[in-house]
Amino acid sequence: MKNLILFICIVFTSIGVKSQEKVVENPSFSVASHNNVIIEKVEITPQSTKLHMMMMHSPRHWMRISSETYIRVGDSKFIVLSSEGIELDKEVFSDQTNKTYFVLTFPSIDPKTERLDFIESDCEDCFKIWGVELQSKNLTDRQDVPAHIRKQAKVKDDGKSLEIPAFKSGKALLKGKFLAFRTDMNRGIDVYVNNPVIGTQEEYNTKIKDDGTFELEIPLVTTFQSVLFRTQFFNDYMLLSPGKETSIYVDMQQMSSQKTVNSAIKRPDEQFIFFEGANAEINNQMLLPEVTKCMEGVFTQNKLTNEVAGMTALQYKAYILGELDKGISSLASLGLSQKVQQFAGIRLRGMACYYLLSADYYLENAYRTANKLNWDAPLTGYKAPIINKEYYSLVKEMGVNNALSLYDNMYYNNINSCKYAVHHSKPVTLSDPPAEAYQKLIDSGQLTAEELVIAQFLKKNCMENWSKELVASRKLYEANVVQLLIDSLSLTKEDSVAAQKAMGLCLSPESKIKDVIEERVNFQAAFAISKRYTNDYLDKLVSQVIFNQGLAQNDTLPQSAVANLQPFYNKYKDQLELFKMMQALNERIKLFVADLVGSSEVYCLT
Repeated sequence: MKNLILFICIVFTSIGVKSQEKVVENPSFSVASHNNVIIEKVEITPQSTKLHMMMMHSPRHWMRISSETYIRVGDSKFIVLSSEGIELDKEVFSDQTNKTYFVLTFPSIDPKTERLDFIESDCEDCFKIWGVELQSKNLTDRQDVPAHIRKQAKVKDDGKSLEIPAFKSGKALLKGKFLAFRTDMNRGIDVYVNNPVIGTQEEYNTKIKDDGTFELEIPLVTTFQSVLFRTQFFNDYMLLSPGKETSIYVDMQQMSSQKTVNSAIKRPDEQFIFFEGANAEINNQMLLPEVTKCMEGVFTQNKLTNEVAGMTALQYKAYILGELDKGISSLASLGLSQKVQQFAGIRLRGMACYYLLSADYYLENAYRTANKLNWDAPLTGYKAPIINKEYYSLVKEMGVNNALSLYDNMYYNNINSCKYAVHHSKPVTLSDPPAEAYQKLIDSGQLTAEELVIAQFLKKNCMENWSKELVASRKLYEANVVQLLIDSLSLTKEDSVAAQKAMGLCLSPESKIKDVIEERVNFQAAFAISKRYTNDYLDKLVSQVIFNQGLAQNDTLPQSAVANLQPFYNKYKDQLELFKMMQALNERIKLFVADLVGSSEVYCLT
């Protein structure tokens, strides 16, 4: 009888212990701060709560788990007790599997707990997983996008084309709601606007309210403008309009469940960002998974690293344009509305234009990758691409000067990159401020008596006022530099032609000294641009030639004003530099850019 009682006690004790234990494999969760950190198993016993975890990361990057990590159940926090597989507070690198497995042990929690939060301390960048389900395979706190918002996203094509954008200043109102938002998720919202008028990037910020909503006014300068919307969880572009309201709804649960690296609970890709209001048709369709996949697959880093290695500039151009054509053809198969098809094509052309204008970098990067040369290593055996006016016909071909390009989020970058076209046409070499610049300062009436003496001295000694003796001495110096470069460097056929031209100017009595100096500097710079010689090497070589400084002045500056010469330059530097830039702009750059874009005139804002 005693044995029977003992057996029953053991059985019921075992049942009691089992009832206090729980194992959950690959638990679902509400939202995660990082997609590459997952919980593979949760073990709850009377002694502890164990989280079996994995982080996927490159062997080049380390991970670290803080000793302040805790799990949260309701308002209660349970601080980590120990770890297996890693050491807390220590940087850990993965092996070639790109995975680091570890187990974190916490105090025991009630096995009937419905959900917990994993918080790797309270720092902004720390790993966090909210709403880990312990009793259900599905989310018990699912918050879905309102049905009428989802319905509005499925618009019928009206067959209309995009409106032609125009310059118009005003503020767009951007409102939104993050579904399944938690107060400790808040790192705010940043919106970046590239201003094509003044050539700057502007930043606007706001915080998300406790209920997940936000509101932000954003100044714009065109009737349709793509802005970058950045949060802790995702970054993407959206189209806004001044004087109009756009609303955004973010399904954070769908976003996290489809981006997680845990294949056991990963959900299929679906749209998780929805819009209503101004430009909703374009914004909704551009963020469809199939559209995003198509756009991201046209110009991948893998292609731009492995497939372009060894190409000439024109081969690279043909390759990029070919990939662009493939991308536009792929877009045509997605059933997009006419406006969105047109908008997506504009964005793809903007991307292609960006990569074409960055040919120098991508071709060199491909060569370095193929030859296992990091960017600090000398570039040996590389033949720099010849990027000339024929190559830059792309500016006209890609429609950079078309008003529809204002829709493109890359428009600002591409306009700025056109300055490299001028650089490749001939390196821009601005001389010292001309006499006219100093005369403008003199006429302005802003100079003190001593500054007036300095300005008159500098005007008299400007290059165009040099004496015949000084010009002859400088031409001799420039000729000696050209000859030294010819004798010291390995010249190509093109270099020899350039050297002959530079030497001819040096020896010609009719040549202007400004043209002589600029031609020599451009001849020298070509060796650095082609990566055959460094600027440091060339400068050191040229320093061997001595210029007769005794002839460098037409007049002398009074000794009392010498000490104030540098302060004068510092004080009026901006005005003098602006005059130089405007002179170069009007003499050469405007005409060159006008020719590139196929326009009879180019207007520049100053």
